[in-house]
Amino acid sequence: MAAGRLDRRGGNVSLGSKSLIVVGNGHATTFSGVIGGSVPAAFPSLAVLGGTLTLTGANTYAGRTQVGDGVNADSGKLVAANTSGSATGSGAVVVERGGTLGGGGFIDGPVTLRDGGTLAPGDPVTLTLQSSLTWDGFGLIRLVLGADDAGSDHLVVESLVRGASGPFVFELIDAGIVGGTTYSLLQFNSLIGFVASDFAIFGAGVAGNFSLVDGAIAFTAAMPEPPAAALFMLGLLGIAWFVRRSRAQPARDMH
Repeated sequence: MAAGRLDRRGGNVSLGSKSLIVVGNGHATTFSGVIGGSVPAAFPSLAVLGGTLTLTGANTYAGRTQVGDGVNADSGKLVAANTSGSATGSGAVVVERGGTLGGGGFIDGPVTLRDGGTLAPGDPVTLTLQSSLTWDGFGLIRLVLGADDAGSDHLVVESLVRGASGPFVFELIDAGIVGGTTYSLLQFNSLIGFVASDFAIFGAGVAGNFSLVDGAIAFTAAMPEPPAAALFMLGLLGIAWFVRRSRAQPARDMH
């Protein structure tokens, strides 16, 4: 088992049956090489327990990947930034409490989002999970929404599976949300256990409704409430119109 901060920028890393544990202490590292290896006996092949690790290569290690230590907030972030293959090899990926999985790359193995873990693609990108996503209650999916669906974050998964009890929370970041616009938040080929009412929303000033439409969890942003000053002016105009009409009515009745 190896521990430390992965600071190589390229080349290949062969783990064999050992584990690589990244404890970045707030550092950010991008690794563009290839990490290979077999399945360790007990530990993950890769555990990101601190800092931010960005993987841009098509990695081949076979063991599981752990993001976050399961206890502490902000205890590790893994960014999948590959354009081919799988950033996390072929094994399962578990996003534990305090961990964040993001990026706009591709992940082959099944992903589990635990209570207290976060999926947060980026701004705006699409993170593609080519196997299943098992979403446990109190796990958070954070997406940035722009003026339209094309300018917003997305998740694409092969199958979405309901895990431990909810709530199942989307944190939606307002980057120009337009009321009445429908956003396709999470696309799936199969859905197991979820209904539209399972989903909750968190986000300053963001409101709307969830639906399951055409293989996706969709969110339709609410129309903004008119400001109080505008409502007051509309009220005054209404009163003025009524008074004017009332005054004109006797004159018409005389003819």
